[in-house]
Amino acid sequence: MKLAHVAIASTALLGISYAVAQTHSAFGQPCSPCQAVIVIPAGCGGGITVAPDPIRAMGKTPVSITWKVVSPGWEFAGEGIVVKLAGSKFKTASASGDTFTIQFDSSGPDAVYKYDINLVSKTAGPCKVDPTIVNH
Repeated sequence: MKLAHVAIASTALLGISYAVAQTHSAFGQPCSPCQAVIVIPAGCGGGITVAPDPIRAMGKTPVSITWKVVSPGWEFAGEGIVVKLAGSKFKTASASGDTFTIQFDSSGPDAVYKYDINLVSKTAGPCKVDPTIVNH
């Protein structure tokens, strides 16, 4: 019976994540500012979802990108978001528990950036996932 409750709760959280993400950056649509949600339905290995993925940042001015963890018990670790091979294009603007915001210097040519999301839970320990940011 407990497993059924976990499945129902996970499905509900996943539905909420898609609804929230669509109001700020519809799938496949460019955004500025951008917002994404993270769902951890069944622990680190249980199908972590980031929506939208990829984040399609647009504009030639700094773009704010904010991630929010919507699963209870999880928050960002010290280096919550780490963009790979980006030089100084991304700077942390604010980080607090379940919310992490960076400023992205979107000037320059279109590019694709892989990034790590580093999360931690008091009961499950650390977790990492690696989605994508697309500059248009």
